[in-house]
Amino acid sequence: MTPEERKARYEKAVAAREAAKLNQGGYSPQNIPVFEHVVLTQNSTQVIRLVGNSLETRSAPTDPLLVERSLMRADDDSYFNCTWSPERDWPLRKLLTKLAKYEYNEEDKKKKYVNEGCPLLKKFLTNGNTNNPFDMGMLPKKFVLFNAIDRKDSWCKENKHTKMVAWDLREKDGKKFYTTGLTQGLYKDIWNRKCSEIGHHFDEVDFVIHRYNEKTRPNEKTNYVVYWKEEVTPIKNLGTKEGKNIDYNKFIVDGYLTEEEEAYERYVLEDIPFISQVTPAAVILSKIGKFLKEVDAKYGTTIVDELTALKTAEIAALKEKTKNEEKDNFTNSKPVSSSASAPAEEPEYSDSDESSSEDLPGEVEVRPQESAPAPKATKVTKKAVGFVIPPEAYDHFGGLSDLSPEDKKKIIGINMENDEIKFSEDADVECGSCESSIPNSFSSCPFCGASFAE
Repeated sequence: MTPEERKARYEKAVAAREAAKLNQGGYSPQNIPVFEHVVLTQNSTQVIRLVGNSLETRSAPTDPLLVERSLMRADDDSYFNCTWSPERDWPLRKLLTKLAKYEYNEEDKKKKYVNEGCPLLKKFLTNGNTNNPFDMGMLPKKFVLFNAIDRKDSWCKENKHTKMVAWDLREKDGKKFYTTGLTQGLYKDIWNRKCSEIGHHFDEVDFVIHRYNEKTRPNEKTNYVVYWKEEVTPIKNLGTKEGKNIDYNKFIVDGYLTEEEEAYERYVLEDIPFISQVTPAAVILSKIGKFLKEVDAKYGTTIVDELTALKTAEIAALKEKTKNEEKDNFTNSKPVSSSASAPAEEPEYSDSDESSSEDLPGEVEVRPQESAPAPKATKVTKKAVGFVIPPEAYDHFGGLSDLSPEDKKKIIGINMENDEIKFSEDADVECGSCESSIPNSFSSCPFCGASFAE
């Protein structure tokens, strides 16, 4: 390949990467970690042990976490879940304080919106649907993320791991969409009422939780019931009413968590994209930028300008964080001798924008997680045990950061002067985007980042 051809191929790969970045608002693609769920679907009964400290006393990343999320209808009529920042000066809060400002009538227990009749308010409250099938529209809902031990199966015991509690599950086109967490109302019912009644912290006892729908609930005020071990008859009646003749009492495990259960691995509940991590400003602008501009024009707000400034700050902070991590990795890296064992697998993190038009309201599709960029160390130009991708290669080949740990291990050499990457397998296929030769086993192109996943 001539230098001119290499340059042309490289420029084409750069253009493809930049186009992909525009679709992500300047951020890298994100995927949600894979969770095992215990789901509190309607007309179902679950027996679970909630674990961790209360919201008021949380001290670990695995303890219950309160988050605010809302389903928003994007400008292109697709839907995405937006996780709100608790900060009062977060730009979207102005949608609440300005557009959705209301007065509460104590007599009829109803809200009266100051901007009643405004089409923008109607869209905000109903997501643009006249019959409002999505309940609170774009308004945020509060959920409490929880680790829990599922007593109805042996998964937690066999895997020595908790499950993630989900409020609901729906399926569409073979995909599963979860609404993660308990509603704040159910959490308060368990913590403030039930735990006070029985005199136990929630991680000291098993709870039997049953959700109703509108047709099955005993009255208009009862959407779910929560029982514990001493309420034997009501628990037994649940199985009878469901027509399953299951006595859920037999699933209850009495007493405190065992040492084995205390040692179960738990999910880290903080900073999960589109679940507990605040949605990036760039994503918000790309999804509802047109709507926000109309709000700014009508009510004199500056939401778009503030989000634009926040986007710039977020990207700068992300670059600085990555730079510092690379510097730390370089400082802490050690030469690997030919007799040394292979380095430990790189730590993985994952994020996800589940904002496709296929998404169901209020739910998140779980996708396989992808790895973070590999630790960066000194440049290695020949095959060696424990080959580490050099730092500058991530800027030169934009697709390296998107590779899985397994694919990164198949890279045995890099020559940036000639735009070459050497693999431990035959480079027997051609990338459809940048036309580079890569192994058929790769799920994405290390040169340009094009994805080949189904």
